[in-house]
Amino acid sequence: MEFLRALAPVLLLLLALQHAAAFWILNIIFPPNANGKSRHNQNNSTPPVIIVPGNLGNRLEAKIDKPALVHWLCYKKTEDYFPLWIDLNMFMPIGLDCWIDNIRIVYNRTTRKATNAPGWM
Repeated sequence: MEFLRALAPVLLLLLALQHAAAFWILNIIFPPNANGKSRHNQNNSTPPVIIVPGNLGNRLEAKIDKPALVHWLCYKKTEDYFPLWIDLNMFMPIGLDCWIDNIRIVYNRTTRKATNAPGWM
């Protein structure tokens, strides 16, 4: 009986989160800036990256030629595409540093634009 009393708040929290998680689709269908009045620059010609979760998982791949490395075990140049998401090496301590360096973007505060990290092909 004690176990059920301790489990009840956790179950209520999970139930509340499960219902709130469904509202992300409303931001896709009816975006907040749907009226066209945006404070951001509308002249950006770079297309957005939209990652849609799959049933069994996603696979994000990249090809790089980096000028510098964060660790000597990280890839510096790849001839073919390699997995960025999900790669089991990213769960290792050094692999996490490599993954962060590969997945990051660079934000320029003066131009207010985000670009790929150096070395992306």
